[in-house]
Amino acid sequence: MLLPASEPDPAEALRGLLEKHRWLAIVRDVETQRARESVGALIEARVPLIEVTLTTPAALEIVAESRASAAQAGVTLGVGSVLSADAARGSVGAGAQFLVTPHTEPAIVSAVQGQAGVLLGALTPTEIVLAAASGAAAVKLFPAAVGGPDYLRAVLAALRGVAVVPTGGVTASNAGAFLESGAIAVAVGAWLTQDPDLVSQRAAEMYDALSARRPEPR
Repeated sequence: MLLPASEPDPAEALRGLLEKHRWLAIVRDVETQRARESVGALIEARVPLIEVTLTTPAALEIVAESRASAAQAGVTLGVGSVLSADAARGSVGAGAQFLVTPHTEPAIVSAVQGQAGVLLGALTPTEIVLAAASGAAAVKLFPAAVGGPDYLRAVLAALRGVAVVPTGGVTASNAGAFLESGAIAVAVGAWLTQDPDLVSQRAAEMYDALSARRPEPR
């Protein structure tokens, strides 16, 4: 008798997507119509993972209305700037497939366990260890621009095997350096999405940068 196939763990699925594609896009702090245009342009450009932050007006509405077109394009949609367990549950209810936080709050992971993978934000080694131990799919290093690739390399020299996604100040010009320093992926925000008219061009620049500077396996 064949047993029914088990559903993939959302945290493992999210980490797998990050390791495969090595980047995600963030739509943050723009007015509603520009956010819609940016999300639409990112989907059209087949950017693999898109995060819409709760600091963006109508973020959950935009995610809900974009799910069908994203699924058709093979794009995964998530919600960022999640600050509480209640916000996490509400985001999943609106259709978020993954969640991102700016801080280290293990209760958020517990609130949506089995429903959505979570990137927990952290900066210090202590926060990074706590986030990784909480069951997060990966640790969002934020704000990554503070220490840059050198800081990430130094941290991972001591914390080997931790999956880290630098966020904050990442562009096509430094994405490769973060990956070479040990990141499994990078998250790209304002540089990519602030101007909807530039999204397609800058998404192409990201693809070029990532293909041109592939990190050696760790």
